[in-house]
Amino acid sequence: MNICKYLLRGGKIMTACKLGKVILSQLLCIGAMFTACTDDEVINQADKTPLQVRVNTNLAKQSRAIVHGEWLPAGSTIGVSLFTPEGDNYDDQGYYNIHYKATGEEEDQVWSSMGMTPAVSANEAVLVAYHPYNDDQDLDIFAMPVEIASQTDYMYSGKVTGITNAAPKADIVLDHALTAIRVKLVLGDFTGDASVSEIAVASPGLASTATLNAVDGSLDNIAGQGDKFTLTVDFGLVAGGTDNDIMFVPDASVESGMTTVSATIGGKKYTAGIEFDQAYKQGYIYTYTLTLNNSGFTVTKVNVNPWEQGNDESATLVPEKDDTYVVKIVASYSAPGPASYIEEDGIAYNNNSSIAQSRSGETFYFHHNVSSEFVGTIDWGDGTVETYTEESINSTKGHSYPNDGQEYIITVKGNIVSLKAFDDSFYQCLKEIIHIGKDCGITSMDYAFEYCGNLQNIPQGLLDNCTKVTSFDCTFKECINLQSIPEGLFDKCTEVTSFGGTFAGCKSLQSIPKGLFDKCTKVTTFSTPKYIVGGIGESIEGGCFSFCTNLTEIPEGLFDSCTEVTSFEGAFYWCSNLKAIPEGLFDSCTEVTSFHGAFYGCENLKAIPEGLFDNCTEVTHFTYVFKYCWGLSVIPAGLFDNNREVLYFNETFEGCTALTGESPYTVIQVDGVDTKVHLYERANYPDMFTAPSSSNDCFYNCTGLTDYSSIPTDWK
Repeated sequence: MNICKYLLRGGKIMTACKLGKVILSQLLCIGAMFTACTDDEVINQADKTPLQVRVNTNLAKQSRAIVHGEWLPAGSTIGVSLFTPEGDNYDDQGYYNIHYKATGEEEDQVWSSMGMTPAVSANEAVLVAYHPYNDDQDLDIFAMPVEIASQTDYMYSGKVTGITNAAPKADIVLDHALTAIRVKLVLGDFTGDASVSEIAVASPGLASTATLNAVDGSLDNIAGQGDKFTLTVDFGLVAGGTDNDIMFVPDASVESGMTTVSATIGGKKYTAGIEFDQAYKQGYIYTYTLTLNNSGFTVTKVNVNPWEQGNDESATLVPEKDDTYVVKIVASYSAPGPASYIEEDGIAYNNNSSIAQSRSGETFYFHHNVSSEFVGTIDWGDGTVETYTEESINSTKGHSYPNDGQEYIITVKGNIVSLKAFDDSFYQCLKEIIHIGKDCGITSMDYAFEYCGNLQNIPQGLLDNCTKVTSFDCTFKECINLQSIPEGLFDKCTEVTSFGGTFAGCKSLQSIPKGLFDKCTKVTTFSTPKYIVGGIGESIEGGCFSFCTNLTEIPEGLFDSCTEVTSFEGAFYWCSNLKAIPEGLFDSCTEVTSFHGAFYGCENLKAIPEGLFDNCTEVTHFTYVFKYCWGLSVIPAGLFDNNREVLYFNETFEGCTALTGESPYTVIQVDGVDTKVHLYERANYPDMFTAPSSSNDCFYNCTGLTDYSSIPTDWK
């Protein structure tokens, strides 16, 4: 005989071999429960009948995870417990969490116990069941764990009463414990890629975990409100629509808010916000019908079916917000950085040398290039996430790392406004630009990545989201190891007005992709405010490609779409390996007023195309434009024929010692006679030309010109 335990409940002594759980009275309080005793302790079984189980569900709809129809499918399992109406052990037996399994379908379905088979006497039994069966020996049916990760359709029976040996059949009807969101995706008139790869739902009224009372269906210990659940799918949209169901734990305490439904279709994310003004309910399936048309995604219908019926809603699905900016850095003071400058061929360059000698300490402080106005969060990649609010505007956005040379991926999320590299902690450590989101609010990229000597490549499509940026001044200035520019880099940047110094000092850059500025029709300048050129001591406009000393050619039609440009000052300043200028390079640039220093120092340039400036009739500045182009041998005679408003010819060809032939002139009619008018003779024909106001050293040391002796002293 087993040694049994005893428990005094309600004035009665209860015997059991194992303590369990029971329902305490009609109020369903938790009590003690016991497993069956040995044979000599069990009461006479002669008047008992085996319990028969039949299970239905409260009408469910077809679903990926939700139970189909009003019957559980073959192979389904439930857990069954029997109690007295007072909540004690039934007939002093331990009928607790007994495993039942179904065979057959619908009306022919049979449920069989997988262990002991409960037997009922003339005493009334109260049954409680739940789905699916949980074999945890310590399971508490009054607080069963439920979660959405497995997308299990948890169900409960409540109390099934009136079970005796005269009526041993238990007709169990299960209710759904969770809430279901059905996303019905429908193909409208959309003609693009309609392949669906992901669907997600999140809401403050929907949670991810809880405990379920199988007796009354109540949910407690609810957690994970607002957690997003994502389905990975693979199907194409069809006109009839495709249902996709996701189950959640409803939180009845949340009575209003916004439910977010998103879908990734054709690689693009769309999101709809659907307001709710009453709490989500257990056993309800909320159907959100979303139709994809060429004009976008619209929630065309929202209804709730039994399970139960709910509200109809509508919303528009829009591209999901992307306000992230991601970079990779190397945290080390010994990483290459702009410690000093070197002079090469008379030009100052960032030498990208180590600054380890000038910095010391056990930690490395990194100063991000996000603007001081930034509001949002920064995940520093080492487990630290910091939030910056309106109150932290103008504060430094920085973080300390061990000075260990480790790589970190930093993710910025929020309203960035602008990017600008502030100091050498950013210059030396930026290794890779990974992503710039379209919703970062960036309107300026001036000096965003200047001096970043470790940057070797710009990812394809990096700037596709920078549709509101108006200026790229010095964005990649002196990124001396930048190898190439991806095609179409600025194709989406249609609001840009300035490309001054964008790639200035990128001395490893060898080529420019064709059509780089084709979509930038609003650009007005390819130059920036003056800065001092070390080693030369002259002030010069920072042109878009100035100091790109390994650039060998310019693609044809590079500026064909740039019809609003007024300045090309320093555009190719000291591109010492540039060998040729394509014909018609500036044909579309009819508004240009200055070519100041545009090809200054292009010492390997051999020739100037005929008619290079023919359409640039508004030009007033040709200062320095071909200064130190030592390889030039001939100037086209009519190079400046149509440029009759020029005021400044200072040092235009200074140092072009290889020049031969006659200096440029324009043939005009004077009293019916063709007459040559050289640049230095324009003042003599005020009806035809604006007299240059400054022309000193225009032909300085160009002694090979055939008319050199005729050139006035102030011109040479």
